Amino acid sequence: MVGAAEGIAAFEASRQRLEVVFPEVLASLQQDGAHYADGFYERSLLQYGRWVQHAHGRLSPAVVHIRSALVEGLALHAHRREGHWFGATSDATPDAAYRLAGRLPLTEEPAVAVPVPTVPVPTAAPEAPLRALLERTADLAFSLSDQIASLRIDVQSRLRQTLVVNTDGVAVLSTQPLTELRVEVDVRGAHGRTAGTAQRAVVGLAEAFDEDVPARIARDAVAQAQRLRDARPLTAGSYPIVLAAGWGGAWLHEVVGHHLEADVALAHTTAMSTNPIAPTYITLLDDGTHPDGRASASHDDEGTATGETTLIREGQCLQWLTDRTHADRLAMLPTGNGRRASYAHPPLPRMTNLYLAPGTDRPDALVHTVRDGLLVHELGRGVVDMATQTYRMHVREGSRIEQGRRTHAVRDVWLEGPIDGALFSIRGVANDGFLDRHRGRCVKHGQQVPISCGTPTLLLSTLRVSPS
Repeated sequence: MVGAAEGIAAFEASRQRLEVVFPEVLASLQQDGAHYADGFYERSLLQYGRWVQHAHGRLSPAVVHIRSALVEGLALHAHRREGHWFGATSDATPDAAYRLAGRLPLTEEPAVAVPVPTVPVPTAAPEAPLRALLERTADLAFSLSDQIASLRIDVQSRLRQTLVVNTDGVAVLSTQPLTELRVEVDVRGAHGRTAGTAQRAVVGLAEAFDEDVPARIARDAVAQAQRLRDARPLTAGSYPIVLAAGWGGAWLHEVVGHHLEADVALAHTTAMSTNPIAPTYITLLDDGTHPDGRASASHDDEGTATGETTLIREGQCLQWLTDRTHADRLAMLPTGNGRRASYAHPPLPRMTNLYLAPGTDRPDALVHTVRDGLLVHELGRGVVDMATQTYRMHVREGSRIEQGRRTHAVRDVWLEGPIDGALFSIRGVANDGFLDRHRGRCVKHGQQVPISCGTPTLLLSTLRVSPS
């Protein structure tokens, strides 16, 4: 792996050179008829660590994997009405901008001396702290229960540095670190094994985790496994649903968020009309500058400033999330939601940090109104079928609600329903709520980007529930 100091210096050298090269190439594209263009340079340091350990009477030796990688690349994007795309391979050099654009002649340039870094950026986390984080978390997890059969811990740390220069005269340098720690345990019981998971993330590198994080995440994973060990089945049928605050916002992300991204809205002829699309007590926002957001940044990957976008206010759709291409097509202002997974991908309109504004109900009051239903504590993966306009969301952990009270644990069921009119199923919005920064990745057209979701506790009218 390239050393941290060398990596920063190399990025600075390329960045300073490209700040000269990009405007020349982009001006050439404009002369050829492109009304907007941007150049994008990325350097990402990726580190993965994994600890896997099994216990069969006695603890076996731990297996630890630490993997590091450096990803670097260069790309140009420009569009007229429909747009076109220039891309580069991972071994691209700054001069590739000339060759790819095909607009300017290649010229011999003197070698560029590596300058002293002028922009302070965090260095890549060394492997020793990552390994120490894995070992400490494993030791703490096994100390909590003698019924743990196996343990898996994953840590991923990414330091992404990007440069965006566009024909609006914007040049943006961005540094985005994100480290995620996930624990999964299998706990033995009278009726077999149950799995529990927990995760934490920090917008920083491994050393940015608080000292008590390994203990908390190990304790949460073991506690969930022990709760689910006593889970009972839930008969398939239609039930009122209460979604817990925070990550319950993943439901909003799947059932409505994607349909408010301009490319999806256009493809499915979603109309922005004067008709309400939600109850009047619903206000939905996407905020690329939220202080707790995993996807927060000052600018998107096209150089447009991010900000808070009100998508729905009092049930009325006000705006779609746009990149430059779709903003031009719709004669709208870009919302700062042009995101790309890497230099090898074109920008797409994507959510950043999506959350629902709080209401006035108390969380416990919403539960008390349910005679026979399900309280969802943790959602898993979601599947949206665009052809049938339906969705399915996995419930990792829930509680049965009977006569307004939580009774027994429920696991591994699916929520199902139609996308059309999904927001009208919201019958109550509590006065709590927060943005979950510890989880959230979204895949669209093969591009995976970090996202955050948040919601207050929600009461939904009857949804179809089916066992896994």
